[in-house]
Amino acid sequence: MVVDDSSVNRTVVRRMLVSLNVDIVTASDGDEAIASFVSGQFELVLRDLSTPRRDGYDTTRGLRDMEKASHQPPCPIIAVSALVTPDEQHRAEEAGMNGSLHKPVRRKDLVKLVQRWVPQTRRVSIV
Repeated sequence: MVVDDSSVNRTVVRRMLVSLNVDIVTASDGDEAIASFVSGQFELVLRDLSTPRRDGYDTTRGLRDMEKASHQPPCPIIAVSALVTPDEQHRAEEAGMNGSLHKPVRRKDLVKLVQRWVPQTRRVSIV
């Protein structure tokens, strides 16, 4: 799942992921991300830290609570932001995120991320 309030950013990341032969679900804010997470199973979430209604930290805490309540294994959640400072990285980790990706997103960094977090056998169905 790609969560970003910028349609341009969602489109750019979507195109990169499609070129890697993966399926994508997008959301423009934290509420949409939570709703999508309830109705689907995801191998990876790329989460902008700053979106309307629910920021990336609050959304991540909500997703982690849902996983615990339903006894699901944790899905990797990656912070995506232009301002990934050490303090922001620490806040993201405390919220339950697994790593970070800097904007503008580069294809080679996205490829490494997919290779690291998504099992080879599941890459075609990453969302």
